[in-house]
Amino acid sequence: MNNQMDSVKRYTGIGALLHVTFPIILMTALESVYSLVDGIVVSYFDGAHALAAIQIVFPVLLFLNSIGYLFGYGVQSIVHLKLKLGDRAKAEKLVSSGLLATVILTLIISTLILIFDHEVYRFLGAKDENVLHECLIYGNIVVAGSVFTTVFIYLKSVFAQAYSFRIGVTVTIISGLCNMLLDILLTGILHIGIRGAALATVGSFAIGTVILLIYHTIKREKAKVSFGVPKCTVGDLRRFFRFGTSHMMQYVGAAVVGLVFNYQAGSYLGVLGIASVMVAMHIHMLFTAVVQGFVEGLEPEMHHRHEKHQNDLLRSIIFRSILYISLFSLAVFGVSQLLCHAIVHLFALEDPAFEVIAEEGYRLYAFGVILYGINLFVNGFLHSTELRISASISSCCLPVMKIAMFIILPLFNADKGVWLAVPAAELISLIVSIILLVLGYNHESLRKKRINRIV
Repeated sequence: MNNQMDSVKRYTGIGALLHVTFPIILMTALESVYSLVDGIVVSYFDGAHALAAIQIVFPVLLFLNSIGYLFGYGVQSIVHLKLKLGDRAKAEKLVSSGLLATVILTLIISTLILIFDHEVYRFLGAKDENVLHECLIYGNIVVAGSVFTTVFIYLKSVFAQAYSFRIGVTVTIISGLCNMLLDILLTGILHIGIRGAALATVGSFAIGTVILLIYHTIKREKAKVSFGVPKCTVGDLRRFFRFGTSHMMQYVGAAVVGLVFNYQAGSYLGVLGIASVMVAMHIHMLFTAVVQGFVEGLEPEMHHRHEKHQNDLLRSIIFRSILYISLFSLAVFGVSQLLCHAIVHLFALEDPAFEVIAEEGYRLYAFGVILYGINLFVNGFLHSTELRISASISSCCLPVMKIAMFIILPLFNADKGVWLAVPAAELISLIVSIILLVLGYNHESLRKKRINRIV
């Protein structure tokens, strides 16, 4: 018994868990830094109106990105099954079919957005004519180049199956670095305004896509799966949607939440309020990136332990991870409050009114950091152990609660209600997450007891 407990501790201690998750943590941390620099450069050289325009366009980009996640995770799940059954030929046809479907659907939706661009951006909250003008410049460039983004997301998912997830991590880091450098070059040095930020975003994803394709060309013989002649049935398409919808809905939900957040902030705080939303989200991303990477890195590990029926290890991973995430989140909340003024000042060097709104907003918004990690972990656990109904409830709960709080809380306090909506939604979702975790854990235990009885 002691040997068994020592083995569990050895595989679930903080060192062991960090060994498994470090590549993903590094990726998400660097992505958050790139994103922060991106926002600071745009704000410094183009002002709050440009920052507000990017924030208004952001839900559109999330919606388009969801196409890549839909087919990426859908195809990845089916290809994994086909390779297990030894049917590589079918797997390669599905890989190519998924890529073709990603490109076609992205082109159709992006074309519609470009045709109705004025109506789309006005609906998303661009009421000010100057902001609308910036939205049209930035939005049309990134939407026109969105096929590179969705294909990049799709290829990362497939290449994780073909080679290793480290390939996707490495290319994501390179792509993010290119985005940051292109931003500084085009916006800061060449002074081409918000066009520079848009071209940097599209260019970084195009570079990432080309790198993945070149790598695959060179290492094709070592790949577990490659591209074949596109061919799939209606049943295959249904499976794509079945396996990929949950991941897609996370981004669609985030897009809707972003839309409502922008609309409410714009209604109560004006253009500076929308720009402040972007500042708050950038700082939030910076301070939650490690937790996000930790959870994403643990998902394959929890899935593996689940498939192997290693209950003791899975149980230890759950409780230890919740402990580590809770302690880290509390520490991060304290640090974020200490550094808030300094980081916000970088966004608003010459606009005191913008600085005041952004700082006051983030100090309230930051309370959600404390609960964010636990909600994220529970959602990751439910997805990795394939408890699909609970995972769907968990995925939908937080966006729905955020939208509800964005509508309700400002009615009681206009200035603070907009910012407290996210922490309030996180708190309600935490209660739901705890219930789902207990139900999922008990479901897992009962299932193992039945298996043991049959054996």
